[in-house]
Amino acid sequence: MNTNQNPKPPMNQCQRSTGPLFRGLLWAVTLLVYGTSASGAVVVDFEAAKNRGSFMHYIESGLQFQVIGGPPLPPETPYTMMSAVNEALYPQHANNTTTHIQFNCYDVMSDFVRLSLTNGSSFGLVSVDLADIYAGAARTLAIEFIGYKMDGLAITNTFTTAGNGSRVFETFTFDGGFSENLLRVDIPSKVWAMDNLVFTPVPEPGTGALVALGILGFGAWRGCQRRKPESKAT
Repeated sequence: MNTNQNPKPPMNQCQRSTGPLFRGLLWAVTLLVYGTSASGAVVVDFEAAKNRGSFMHYIESGLQFQVIGGPPLPPETPYTMMSAVNEALYPQHANNTTTHIQFNCYDVMSDFVRLSLTNGSSFGLVSVDLADIYAGAARTLAIEFIGYKMDGLAITNTFTTAGNGSRVFETFTFDGGFSENLLRVDIPSKVWAMDNLVFTPVPEPGTGALVALGILGFGAWRGCQRRKPESKAT
């Protein structure tokens, strides 16, 4: 029976030698790209800040916390700061039995705290434990997070503490917009206590893998060219 199907031409030497190489490269690049594009969640528990007292800049697990503001006030004036709080030493503060940080903005009302990765990469926020800085506060406290994304979009999550004399931290979950592609997050709220901030580093897509693919592919092409037989003169 004539099926009118054209048989596939046989592979030449170059195709036979480079086919397995390109398949191997494809698998390697796939592993590099997808293996580095998703990282596990990291918990910032502030235990490393236990003996630091007050500070304007803090780094843990590659995530930095910076007080952003105007000119400093005179030394005798109360100033904006972050502080590490040890429950054994400061029982009047919110109590979760572990070291946490608090932020208190006194007179410079434009000051705020900014979060970003030290390497400048994007990241996501998953959840955070929040409280009023004073244990037993009757007021409710709104704590705002403003995320600035790689595409220029600004998004907001605001969490409100229970008040009514609560002494415990509450765990709040960020919405899906905060899950990735954040370049920085500002916290403009003037008073808050924080613990167990969960974030996900999101490295840039596999640029190195793509460069490696280009270099190895060029090398394979050059090797194929060298193996081609020279044309015979007629």
